[in-house]
Amino acid sequence: MSLLTRRVFPALPLVFLAGCMPFNGPGDVRRDIQASTGMEFDRTFGMTVGRMGMGIARWAVRQSDETDIPLEGIRKVEIGVYDITETGDRSILASGAGALWPEWSSLVEVHDDGEDVLVMSQRQDGSMRRLLFVIHGGDEMVLVRVTGDLEPMIEQVIRYALTEVDRPEVVEPVLEEYRGHPAP
Repeated sequence: MSLLTRRVFPALPLVFLAGCMPFNGPGDVRRDIQASTGMEFDRTFGMTVGRMGMGIARWAVRQSDETDIPLEGIRKVEIGVYDITETGDRSILASGAGALWPEWSSLVEVHDDGEDVLVMSQRQDGSMRRLLFVIHGGDEMVLVRVTGDLEPMIEQVIRYALTEVDRPEVVEPVLEEYRGHPAP
């Protein structure tokens, strides 16, 4: 049994007892999509991990040998998985993030063969503070919202990704470029 497993499983009851992990998700995002598109959803899974839950998760990761899990700076994670019961007007979602959330900046948009993936961000005081992932395909939609000071996580993900594709020599130049030219 790994050290992470030995530390995380005993801590999970504490997370639930503390009430820091309710079984809901980013319901406001679901309601925005529902109001704009006429689509109807049934939640099949939802979870919100708040400050206390993230603190316990960071503690568990620090106690383990897992160094590639970027949790520093993350304050809250909301996940919702929904079955689509009424299809509505999907074209609004397919037209992109700006149609639904003009206050968010689009980072990635993929629209392919009836599937949509939107990754959006919100910045505050020059720092990335929120990421929103909307994945829609077939009869299911997945929503994930991450909140906090996300700069450390983004830099760690850049380091990890470039190292995994055997390009460690470009890590520092890419980070310099990222720090010098923040996204809108």
